[in-house]
Amino acid sequence: MQIIDAHLHFFALEAGQYHWLQPQNPPFWADKHKLHRDFDEHSLLIDDAHTLAGIVHIEAGFDNPRPWHEIDYLETHVTLPLKTVAGVDLLATDMADTLKKLLCRTSVVGVRHILDEAAIELLSSPQVQQNLALLAHQHLHFEVQMPVENTRAVALLCGIIKCTGLRCIVNHAGWPPQSADSYHNWLNNMRRLAALPQCAVKVSGFEMATSYRTYSDATISRVLQAVLSCFGSHRVMLASNFPVCQLGCSYPQLWQRYIAQLSILRLSFKQQQAVLAGSAMHWYQF
Repeated sequence: MQIIDAHLHFFALEAGQYHWLQPQNPPFWADKHKLHRDFDEHSLLIDDAHTLAGIVHIEAGFDNPRPWHEIDYLETHVTLPLKTVAGVDLLATDMADTLKKLLCRTSVVGVRHILDEAAIELLSSPQVQQNLALLAHQHLHFEVQMPVENTRAVALLCGIIKCTGLRCIVNHAGWPPQSADSYHNWLNNMRRLAALPQCAVKVSGFEMATSYRTYSDATISRVLQAVLSCFGSHRVMLASNFPVCQLGCSYPQLWQRYIAQLSILRLSFKQQQAVLAGSAMHWYQF
């Protein structure tokens, strides 16, 4: 069966900047030093039964002021079928110029500005709203990385999507929380996003939820079952968050865990094909 990895990062330390990987800069993870080396497509091994049919590279801080430099590097060095998501500053006043440069690169299909705890502040900004409308006009999608349990932020995002038609893909399943009350908010807000046909979701990033980097197969199953119930298999994608995923388990182990859960949840062959490759093929325009 084919797999399209819908969320990964490559590092080329001599070519790019990657300020966030430097020990003096946030995030201050105790194990961040394990990521401070080069990672490329040759590290992506799964097993003999599955073929990596494409990858979606999400910006990794190669050159934040000039995001097209990272795209140029990737389009030169990656041989697998490739789509890219560039990093942008949604508060920038020269977004049109940046997008013009990015749209000259054939692999670019969307952009990311990590919202996280600043989601309400950013999504309330007229400049950010203007830039998101510009994305929609240019037929680029926005990668939404924020805690979906944040009801006010989700309301703001839904308003922008309804006004602009902006396509959005939620990263890391919207950071599903552990506590019961927060999980309830997260699930309700995922349903609000799922009510908008312009939205899809990627299941990944479990190793980011705890400093111990460990998580159970039951956690994967619970989140996957929840997002499938909200979005349907045609709007759900499995992804690795490589190489950060390796802080929790190896790349092939992660995919083996995912595939095992698809069987346990008794997804049909068609549904399994969708979450492993078909949805990513559609949403990332392979």
